[in-house]
Amino acid sequence: MAEVAYLSLQEAGLKLVAVMDDERQGGRFFGLPIVTLAEGVLNVQTPVVISSLKRREALLKILEAGNLAANCVLVAGSTVEKDVKSAASRDTWPNG
Repeated sequence: MAEVAYLSLQEAGLKLVAVMDDERQGGRFFGLPIVTLAEGVLNVQTPVVISSLKRREALLKILEAGNLAANCVLVAGSTVEKDVKSAASRDTWPNG
Protein backbone atom coordinates (compact mmCIF):
# COMPACT_ATOMS: atom_id res chain seq x y z
CA MET A 1 0.00 0.00 0.00
CA ALA A 2 2.84 2.44 0.75
CA GLU A 3 4.14 2.12 -2.79
CA VAL A 4 0.71 2.95 -4.19
CA ALA A 5 0.47 5.98 -1.89
CA TYR A 6 3.91 7.11 -3.06
CA LEU A 7 2.90 6.84 -6.71
CA SER A 8 -0.32 8.72 -5.98
CA LEU A 9 1.66 11.56 -4.40
CA GLN A 10 3.86 11.70 -7.49
CA GLU A 11 0.83 11.82 -9.79
CA ALA A 12 -0.66 14.64 -7.70
CA GLY A 13 2.57 16.63 -8.06
CA LEU A 14 3.48 16.30 -4.38
CA LYS A 15 6.84 15.35 -2.89
CA LEU A 16 7.41 12.73 -0.21
CA VAL A 17 9.56 14.35 2.48
CA ALA A 18 9.55 11.77 5.29
CA VAL A 19 8.64 8.15 5.98
CA MET A 20 7.55 7.03 9.46
CA ASP A 21 7.14 3.40 10.54
CA ASP A 22 8.08 2.05 13.97
CA GLU A 23 8.43 -1.50 12.61
CA ARG A 24 10.72 -0.57 9.71
CA GLN A 25 12.69 2.31 11.19
CA GLY A 26 16.31 2.37 10.11
CA GLY A 27 15.47 1.20 6.60
CA ARG A 28 14.89 3.25 3.49
CA PHE A 29 11.85 3.89 1.29
CA PHE A 30 12.40 5.40 -2.16
CA GLY A 31 15.69 6.84 -0.94
CA LEU A 32 14.35 8.37 2.28
CA PRO A 33 15.29 7.10 5.75
CA ILE A 34 12.44 5.48 7.67
CA VAL A 35 12.09 7.00 11.14
CA THR A 36 9.87 6.21 14.11
CA LEU A 37 6.56 8.02 14.53
CA ALA A 38 7.91 9.72 17.67
CA GLU A 39 10.91 11.06 15.76
CA GLY A 40 8.89 11.98 12.69
CA VAL A 41 6.21 14.03 14.45
CA LEU A 42 8.87 16.21 16.05
CA ASN A 43 9.74 17.55 12.63
CA VAL A 44 6.32 17.62 10.93
CA GLN A 45 5.81 20.77 8.87
CA THR A 46 3.65 19.21 6.17
CA PRO A 47 0.55 17.01 6.08
CA VAL A 48 0.93 13.43 7.29
CA VAL A 49 -0.75 10.81 5.13
CA ILE A 50 -1.53 7.45 6.72
CA SER A 51 -1.39 4.84 3.97
CA SER A 52 -1.95 1.76 6.17
CA LEU A 53 -5.51 0.51 6.04
CA LYS A 54 -4.99 -2.15 8.70
CA ARG A 55 -3.33 0.10 11.27
CA ARG A 56 -4.87 3.48 10.50
CA GLU A 57 -6.92 3.79 13.71
CA ALA A 58 -3.94 2.91 15.91
CA LEU A 59 -1.68 5.28 13.94
CA LEU A 60 -4.21 8.10 14.25
CA LYS A 61 -4.27 7.65 18.03
CA ILE A 62 -0.47 7.70 18.22
CA LEU A 63 -0.24 10.84 16.10
CA GLU A 64 -2.95 12.59 18.10
CA ALA A 65 -1.18 11.63 21.35
CA GLY A 66 1.92 13.29 19.89
CA ASN A 67 -0.08 16.54 19.69
CA LEU A 68 -0.29 16.50 15.92
CA ALA A 69 -3.37 18.49 14.95
CA ALA A 70 -6.12 16.35 13.46
CA ASN A 71 -6.29 18.59 10.38
CA CYS A 72 -2.64 17.72 9.63
CA VAL A 73 -3.36 14.00 9.37
CA LEU A 74 -4.95 12.54 6.27
CA VAL A 75 -6.01 8.92 5.87
CA ALA A 76 -5.78 6.99 2.61
CA GLY A 77 -9.15 6.83 0.94
CA SER A 78 -11.25 8.25 -1.82
CA THR A 79 -10.75 11.93 -0.92
CA VAL A 80 -7.08 11.87 0.10
CA GLU A 81 -5.70 13.39 -3.10
CA LYS A 82 -8.02 16.40 -2.87
CA ASP A 83 -7.39 16.77 0.87
CA VAL A 84 -3.61 16.50 0.50
CA LYS A 85 -3.53 19.14 -2.23
CA SER A 86 -5.64 21.43 -0.07
CA ALA A 87 -3.55 20.78 3.04
CA ALA A 88 -0.26 21.18 1.16
CA SER A 89 -1.29 24.66 0.07
CA ARG A 90 -1.61 25.97 3.65
CA ASP A 91 0.88 28.65 4.63
CA THR A 92 1.50 27.51 8.20
CA TRP A 93 1.58 24.27 10.12
CA PRO A 94 1.47 23.77 13.88
CA ASN A 95 5.18 22.89 14.12
CA GLY A 96 6.30 25.03 11.19
